[in-house]
Amino acid sequence: SQRFHSRYVRYIQGDCGRTTGVGHQNMYVALFTECLKALTKQLSEKQILVSDAILSSLKILRIVYDGERLTPLNRELLGYLDEEVKEFERLWREADHLSIAQLGRQGVPTYRMINGFWVEQTGSSRLRKTPSYSGSRGTIFANFGAVELELLLARFKGDEGSYVGIKFENDGNSVFMCRSSQLFSVYSAIRENVRTQIEQLTKQMSP
Repeated sequence: SQRFHSRYVRYIQGDCGRTTGVGHQNMYVALFTECLKALTKQLSEKQILVSDAILSSLKILRIVYDGERLTPLNRELLGYLDEEVKEFERLWREADHLSIAQLGRQGVPTYRMINGFWVEQTGSSRLRKTPSYSGSRGTIFANFGAVELELLLARFKGDEGSYVGIKFENDGNSVFMCRSSQLFSVYSAIRENVRTQIEQLTKQMSP
């Protein structure tokens, strides 16, 4: 069943405590819908940063929905919890017989899984044209919030051929390296996921 935040009930039942008719109720729904549709259009046309779109949409959606319904958007904005990341990586390792779609149905954001390899940390820069030397290969979950990922990608200035360290272990002595192109792909997938989520929540908005 659809759950609406109590503040939304106040918006559609009354205007700052004053009684309103159906016309005013529909006006609020139409206004929220128009704003959210404009955001999804900007996302589709890449005219807005993903983080800005999430923050702008949440200003409206928090009036309409309770926090649980907005958890997926918050995760894309800020990143996932450590225990969630561990579970995603466990499911990925143990799911050789499952398809990407099947893992997705289990709640795994498969578009955030990154292939790369572990190397010993020998340089001071996180960004490199080539790693010093390769180590064991693997796959990890790219647990970036949208803002963090945007700041990182801005440093590449469109260069998708460099390597980047995205996870450190053993007190920082080992770093997981991947190609920057994978991070650009993750960001594109996050953009599409956020657009889809906002569209779905917009369609479900009518009380």
